Parts: sequence; C-alpha cells; structure tokens
Amino acid sequence: MKIQSTVVSYINRSVQLSALVLSLAASSIVFGVSHASVDDHGEHDALQVSALTVTWGDYQTFTDVKPANGMRKAYAESTFKTLEEYMHKLAANLPQGHTLAMTITNLDLAGRVLPGSFTGLGLHSADMIRVIKTIDIPRIEFTYEYKDANGIVLKSDTVNLKDMSFMTGHNPLFSSDSLKYEKNMLRKWFKDTFASSFS
Repeated sequence: MKIQSTVVSYINRSVQLSALVLSLAASSIVFGVSHASVDDHGEHDALQVSALTVTWGDYQTFTDVKPANGMRKAYAESTFKTLEEYMHKLAANLPQGHTLAMTITNLDLAGRVLPGSFTGLGLHSADMIRVIKTIDIPRIEFTYEYKDANGIVLKSDTVNLKDMSFMTGHNPLFSSDSLKYEKNMLRKWFKDTFASSFS
C-alpha cells in the first residue's frame, strides 16, 4: 500500500508539473506574438502580417540589374530582396487593413557597369565596376493596386518611376546604404502617392 501511495503521489506531482510547464509555455507564446508585432519605437517587425505583396518580373528582361562581379541571377535576387525589404518598411505606414500589390516590370539601377580600364582608376579591363554618373539615372517600372480594408480598390496605376536629380536631391539614407538611390526614389513615391499615411 505504501509503495502504491508513493507511486500515485509521484504521478500526481508529475502531472501537476507538466501542466505548469504547458501553462508557462502557452503564456510565453502569447506574449511573444503580441510583443513582436510592434516594438517600443513603433517599428513593425517581420512577424507582422505585411500590407504589401511584391511580384518581380524576369530579371533577364530588365534594363540593368548587372553585377560588377559574380553571377547575374544571384545579384538580381539579392537586389530584389534588398528593395523589397525596404518597401515593406514603407508599406508599414499604410492604414491598418489596407493592402498594396505591386508588380515590378522593369528595373534600371543607377549608374552602369563598365570595364575597369574605362574608369581612369588604373584598373584592368577584366575588373568590372559600377560607375555612378548623373546621366545614368535610376528607373523602375511597375503596376500597383491599393485596396482598403473592405477590398475596395482606392488606387491603381502603371508607373514609370525615375529620379532625374538622384545625385543632387535630398536623400535621408546613409551613404553606405546599399541601393540608396533606388530606395530614396521609392520612398518619395510612397510619400507622394500615400501622403496621408506619411504625414
């Protein structure tokens, strides 16, 4: 009887401990999800359901998504990822429940890739480098559809975006930022198109 009582007591304690662990785990999960949506500074993180969807066309048909070195496909994928992540940050300013769908049909990065010997920097012809000059402006072409929380289309258009003053105009991004000219061009478009959300 004493052995049975000890076994029963052990089982009961094990069940209680398991219930406590599950309860704590559930509390941690709920806290993690609710806390992850917006941080202390109001920044939306990766766990938030984004208001933006981006579809990219075939990089091989785009005007200029060329690497100075490396494989073109890998460079295109990296470029698309960098720009899309920035666009998601911009779209986080849209009203709750609103959605924006963009289809990118062409991209022409600022500058152009040239053989090193063309740059006057004493490089060999085999060394390729992207040279940024005012005449080689960034461009991006896309269609978009913007809907409210009820799915009603508020805006839609085909856009041929370019920045003629990309080297002389205001750019709040750091000089070390990757694709800073293209990002700034998109930033200005978002602000102009959805002005009430960026006030």
